[in-house]
Amino acid sequence: MVLAKELLDREEKHDELTFVKILRDQLGKGDKSIGIGNEKAINQLIAHHSIVFAPQKLKIWISAFPYQLGSYVCYDLNKVFSDSLDIYADVFSVEGNIGEDPFLSSKAFLNWKEYRSETDKLKAMIDNMEIEGITKQDLDAYIQLNPDYYYPYFIAGECHRITGNHILAAEMYELSLSKEIPREVDRNNVIESKESLKEQ
Repeated sequence: MVLAKELLDREEKHDELTFVKILRDQLGKGDKSIGIGNEKAINQLIAHHSIVFAPQKLKIWISAFPYQLGSYVCYDLNKVFSDSLDIYADVFSVEGNIGEDPFLSSKAFLNWKEYRSETDKLKAMIDNMEIEGITKQDLDAYIQLNPDYYYPYFIAGECHRITGNHILAAEMYELSLSKEIPREVDRNNVIESKESLKEQ
């Protein structure tokens, strides 16, 4: 809630454009980069859609796929509730649409999609203890797909721990702990993995 208040307080008055900007915000408090998909951001890239209402204008905006990044399609409720509504005609207002987020066509978005795919693969390999083919270079490249997020460092640490490279594992866990970790349980998981190195 602190982050939402911080973003709301930046404008004296709000309209549909300022609210859409807030709903798309992926940064942490103080505009800190905390990694794409971080749960502490307003837009964690998990939402199906969002809706902005302007009751005084009798208009609503509904975000298009994906993750509130696509265009916000404007619906004019004056048309929707009109007695002369043609149900075969469009009820949305093209001229009132809000364009897609530029992030959607960025290299960072492509990297994030690759990061998610690689994370799933690495987690499965870790679960099955089958990571012999993963090199330090592979893990360094993986981290660079989402370098401000804590999780790729944790995954890299797990890979190094399993292969017996405890020095690199400890380094990765430390880097993970230096990032903005969304929940205490997540932080504890990293700490427990780091502490387990002493027992191996």
